[in-house]
This record gives sequence, C-alpha cells and structure tokens, in this order.
Amino acid sequence: YFSSHPLEPYKAEYKALKLVATGKLEEKEDGDHVALGGVITVRRIRRDKRDREYVIATVEDFDGPVEVMVFSSRLEECREHLQTDNLVIVQGRVRKREKGVAQIWADRVTSFRQVSHYLRALVVTMGPDPDDAQLLNLRDQLKAYPGKAVVYLRLHSKEGKDRLVRLKEHKTSLTNELLTELARIFGAESVKVYGELPAVSPRQNRSAAETAIRWQNRRKTRR
Repeated sequence: YFSSHPLEPYKAEYKALKLVATGKLEEKEDGDHVALGGVITVRRIRRDKRDREYVIATVEDFDGPVEVMVFSSRLEECREHLQTDNLVIVQGRVRKREKGVAQIWADRVTSFRQVSHYLRALVVTMGPDPDDAQLLNLRDQLKAYPGKAVVYLRLHSKEGKDRLVRLKEHKTSLTNELLTELARIFGAESVKVYGELPAVSPRQNRSAAETAIRWQNRRKTRR
C-alpha cells in the first residue's frame, strides 16, 4: 500500500480483540481455533461436486496474506461480507497444507463495521489533574455516541501510581468514529479499548468441520 494499510484506522479494535497476525499462524497447530482480521484482496467462487458454492478469499493483515476457505455450510451467513476490499474478522480453524503453509477454514466472517458490538470498555488516560476543557470535551464525545460500553479514566499521579476511575454516568458505543476522534484529541496511546469476540457454537464447529473434512477427502481422492 502506498499510504497506510486499510486496517490502520481499526488498530485499536484490532488490539482490543486480540486478533492473531498472519505471521504467527506458522506457530499454530493444525486444527487450532483462531481469529484474525484483514482486508479481502482476492475472492474466488467455486462449486463442489454437489454444485454448492464455496468461496476462497485472500485476507491480508499487517503481516501479509492468508487463504480463507468459506464452505457452503457457512457461506449464506457471511456472503455479504465476502467482497474484495472489505475489512473482515475471520474466526475459524487452522489447516496446514503442503510445506506447513497455513490456511483458515472459516466458521464465521464478520465485518469490521460490526466490531463495536464486541467492545465492552474504554479507558482514557490523562494526567493527575485534567482540566475542565478536557473533561467537557470527553463528555461531549461520549454523549454523541450513547451505548452500553463502560468508560474509565486512568489518572497518572505525580507519585507514579495510576488511579482508575469509572465514569458511572456515561456509557458509550465504541464506534470507529468515536475512537478515531478520541485518538485525535487525547493521542492514540491514551485511548485503549477492551472486548471479546463471541465464541462459535460447538454445533457450528461440527458443521463446518464435517464439511471441511469431506472437501479435503475429495481432494485426496482426485489426487
């Protein structure tokens, strides 16, 4: 990319959800569950022997690309997100191919536009004696994006001990627009968010795994 990676505006959300970088996939074992995020750079539609569609998508994060398989059992749930240039989060299983190259068999694909639903807390760091203008600015920003996420102030003391204060009267929706504005006002290093992706149900895992195993067996048969 000539300027910055498309994920850059979502760096706070990326860190909050503890997404795995593609560069770390080589350390994972075959079958490990992972969640990663990136931009779809390539999308190919294929059909299996039963004439069911599946998608092979290339998803690229800050480290590089990884191939993601979205089989027919999961496709309809996430088809709208599987477009080139879309920013997505993929939850799925690692599958090691020839020479240990990792591939992801997707259980769920989510748009980065929806990640605010998974962010639960905001922490804004300020000095020991924030002035009224700072506090009023923060209040106005939070009121502009009402929601359910809790908000904390981390106050640096002169003695080197931090104090965490919950703003009980203010809850917010941690949209990318809000986080971008807070980072502009207070500095990106002073704005932290915390969250967690919803787990994929065991039933979904079994369905995706069964489909994937059948697909793999067909490949072996063709060889």
